Amino acid sequence: MVVLTDAPLCVQLQVNRWTRAFGKRFLAADARGLFAFVFADFGADFIINDSNGEQCKEVFIEHIDRETGDVSTLEGVFHGFEDGDYVTFSEVKGMTELNGSRPIKITVKKPNIFNIGQVAASFSSYLEGGRASQVKMPLHVAYKSLEDSLKDPDILMWDYAKFDHPNHLHVLWQALHCFEGKHGRRPEPRSDSDVELLREELIPGTDIDESLLKTFSYQASGNLVTVASVVGGIAAQEAMKAITHHMTPLKQFLYIDCLEALPGDWSPFNNALLTPEDCRPVGYLRCCLGVVKECEDGMGMKLLHSIMRSWNELFLSTPPLPPLLGKFCTSL
Repeated sequence: MVVLTDAPLCVQLQVNRWTRAFGKRFLAADARGLFAFVFADFGADFIINDSNGEQCKEVFIEHIDRETGDVSTLEGVFHGFEDGDYVTFSEVKGMTELNGSRPIKITVKKPNIFNIGQVAASFSSYLEGGRASQVKMPLHVAYKSLEDSLKDPDILMWDYAKFDHPNHLHVLWQALHCFEGKHGRRPEPRSDSDVELLREELIPGTDIDESLLKTFSYQASGNLVTVASVVGGIAAQEAMKAITHHMTPLKQFLYIDCLEALPGDWSPFNNALLTPEDCRPVGYLRCCLGVVKECEDGMGMKLLHSIMRSWNELFLSTPPLPPLLGKFCTSL
């Protein structure tokens, strides 16, 4: 398993070719300002042993129609199955051929009726009883390489209120990598000249929202710990799915933007007067968090570790800590 962060596109492509050649899993992630993305390529034939992690369902049967293949559950009892699920049967009287048969793929007709097709057409007539038990079947998912995905992407929607953003961001991230490869730097904050340079790297014929282009360019040189924490957590979760084959993983791009965090009106800004010291607090910002008396269990300590690490990246500090907590914090 290979996970890349903050890597140029050329490196991502090179490593992805290697992972596909040797049957390895590949993840790439990056975050710039309020924008981030995750890409997953788990090979041409990735097997998912458990697609949702939920416990298998089991229902009692009221009737099986041999001609139509409809299976009805007890009155008022919903089966909870979905199209494409597999079930096995047991304790069926009359139509005993179903008992112990191989898993059967079903289609859902109603909340209390599902269909097994023509499997039972030649079986004995149904009398009574029986159970239908859901069976988790391995799913085979084909992933495309990064090179192919750039041309024909599979994108998971992050926010349906911004339906067109993912496709625009797919193009903007590629343009950003081209910009950095050509100029050896990231676009400067609030630099309209760099906005135009970034525009030149767009795929010809691409129609990008002007406001999104400008905002993306303005933030391309920055990082926020909050956004990095979110995209890092998502990437780590996808890595666990790739390793365990448990739960359905990302397929294949996820583009994130949190533009709602921006103020409605931006203050005047002179980029020429900006210095590196202006981009970080002068000294530490002190956040009076009170004195932590105790940590009740190990989970509390782990959570505190993550929170204080984020505070450190935000240049926050605390009042003097009690001995126990102070000793713990020295390991951060």
